[in-house]
Amino acid sequence: NNRNTFPSTYATPLQTSNYRTYLPSIRFRNLILVTLFFLPALSLTPMAWYDGYLHSNGDVAFKLVKRIKFCLWFVYLMVFGGITIFFGRQLTNILDAHLEGVREVVHKRENVRERLARLERMNRNLKTTFFNVSQLMFSYGIWIFIYGIFRDQILDNHTASIFSIVVHHFISAIIDAHLVISILFSGLTARSGHRWTSRR
Repeated sequence: NNRNTFPSTYATPLQTSNYRTYLPSIRFRNLILVTLFFLPALSLTPMAWYDGYLHSNGDVAFKLVKRIKFCLWFVYLMVFGGITIFFGRQLTNILDAHLEGVREVVHKRENVRERLARLERMNRNLKTTFFNVSQLMFSYGIWIFIYGIFRDQILDNHTASIFSIVVHHFISAIIDAHLVISILFSGLTARSGHRWTSRR
């Protein structure tokens, strides 16, 4: 009898009828979500403050800061693409394939029905979680893009600069709060289905 269990570290191999791949563990998945929460705060917000300081003082390093921000934007796109493509698409395809395998033996064993119901709840939760993360990352990207377009107009006017700072941090707080709620909801729901995966 084969047992598909969630390990305590990184990933576990999952064998399906069509392909073999690796399913991220709950701990590793939540670690990635927490990293995404701190990534904008540790990179984009300090760069925006320093950008405004250099713009006001006419520092010669202003062009260097623009290049650094461009590199951060490129890294952000790479992270967004990786999360959306791999963790959003591939992981849900793996779970869908696993569900098909479970459905094949539902009529043979009564206790499989409970496993199927829990696995379906976990599948829906993962889809919802990664869809929310993709939405949040996309919203952050749109806000950064708008700031980049109207940066000169915002920084040239003192009143507009104060308004932009307030709006920027208000939207950031909403996005971060939504992301934290998604992480907590995902962790609680996934933890409820952690034990049954290691049992028959």
